[in-house]
Amino acid sequence: MGRAGRSGYYTEGNVIFTDPQIFDNRRSSAGFKKWVRVKELLSFDSAEDCLSSLKGLVEKFASPGSDIDVMDFLSNSHHWLQRAVELRAEEKDKYRKRDFDSLIFEMNSRVDRLRALESYIIAYVGDDPDAAVGDIEALAKETLAYSLSTEDEQNGLIALFVHIFDKMKALDARFYKGYGRSLLGIDQLMLVEQWLDNNQFDLGISESCDDALQVVWTLVMQLSHGSIGHKIMPETLSLGIAFRWIAGESYKELLEYVKLSKGYYQAGKQKRTVTIDNIIEFCDKFLGYEAMLYVGGVADILEAKGMLEVCVTNFRELQSRLKYGLGTDFEIGLHAGNYPDREVVKMISTELNKVSSVKLNQESINDNQPLIVSILARLPSYFSR
Repeated sequence: MGRAGRSGYYTEGNVIFTDPQIFDNRRSSAGFKKWVRVKELLSFDSAEDCLSSLKGLVEKFASPGSDIDVMDFLSNSHHWLQRAVELRAEEKDKYRKRDFDSLIFEMNSRVDRLRALESYIIAYVGDDPDAAVGDIEALAKETLAYSLSTEDEQNGLIALFVHIFDKMKALDARFYKGYGRSLLGIDQLMLVEQWLDNNQFDLGISESCDDALQVVWTLVMQLSHGSIGHKIMPETLSLGIAFRWIAGESYKELLEYVKLSKGYYQAGKQKRTVTIDNIIEFCDKFLGYEAMLYVGGVADILEAKGMLEVCVTNFRELQSRLKYGLGTDFEIGLHAGNYPDREVVKMISTELNKVSSVKLNQESINDNQPLIVSILARLPSYFSR
């Protein structure tokens, strides 16, 4: 039992006992034992501390990273991650290797949380351009993490917020609002800016959603380092999967494509056969979520700068097609509306195209309800609800 806390406030919750006989029989010999166990649930000695992912950023690492200066890590995470990977490779003891695996996982987790915090502070300053160091320090003190922290951790939190505030000055202050909407960290934003400078020509001549995917893919792969997007090898295969995904191919068809292309799944040093689960994870988690967010972030930045309007439109369309794995606006509209299964959506779209001579729209759905009902009748009743 618990609830989310707010900074500076105690947390509270309710315990609801659904069996009144426990209370009614508390004075009997058998009921007394149950009543004692129930009262243990209400003991404050059994309560756990509130958790805060933000507080976790400034906490000490567990062994073998206990000697790492946390602020040094947050300022130079790439160096420390690389060092941890090198030490793991040199380690002979399998149990120590597991400790390094846990450390590397925690480091990557902190990098993700740091980027989220950077994005938040950028958005905060974007809404309040006159914000100064004092405002950023006050912002840190208003967090739940600050109220839960020790004095050293509180000082670390304030230092971290101020460090991010100073670091973000490397970005153009005119576009802080756009940067904040992108949900990217400062290092990622600087990479995007560099990429935009180097690829303006290619972006300018891209005329379609497919062109946009071709151009932006190298950036997506750079931003997604270490994710599932880099597990299906060779890496050039991932772009082929992406093109087929946004064209609406099924998971089965994508698996067949990977097998025909002699692709494999890289698990550490092992090369494994690609399974349907790998394909689903790649499409749903990487293409449908991670890559989609990166594409949307680039569109947000271009939009904030007032650049390449046609390209922004293509990126927005690509964002939707990556999210749903569908090839037309009509199918995406169906999926986002009443039909949440992409294969069902494709069936409906195919059948409606057979009876309609015009571009499909909401009117096509309204005029062909009996046909849609007959399509759904072929499927399990779940899809007709």
